[in-house]
Amino acid sequence: MADNLGSKTKAGSLDVDFNYVGEMMWFARCRTRELEPLYLRRVDKSRNMRRFYKLCLAPTLFGEVMLVRNWGRVGTNGQVKFETFEAAEDAEKVLNRIERSKRRRGYVDC
Repeated sequence: MADNLGSKTKAGSLDVDFNYVGEMMWFARCRTRELEPLYLRRVDKSRNMRRFYKLCLAPTLFGEVMLVRNWGRVGTNGQVKFETFEAAEDAEKVLNRIERSKRRRGYVDC
């Protein structure tokens, strides 16, 4: 029987089942690193817009660094994208670039 809470996404060449419990595990793992997850939110009541964006760096089992991006409407699980990098510096550059882009579009810290 399929679980309606989960969604399936591609992470590199591996299929990953991702659901609410999985999200909490990924972001709990991110908190163990020096870098806290970044939570951004954009609210515009006149346009009925309530969006969130989460960015997190997490180590993989193969010594790489994974950038986990989660975005969507506030109150939903949203969508998730995983990007794997060989060097932590490359992952941090991409994270910083995305953060700057979101802040230019009106996202602020939660």
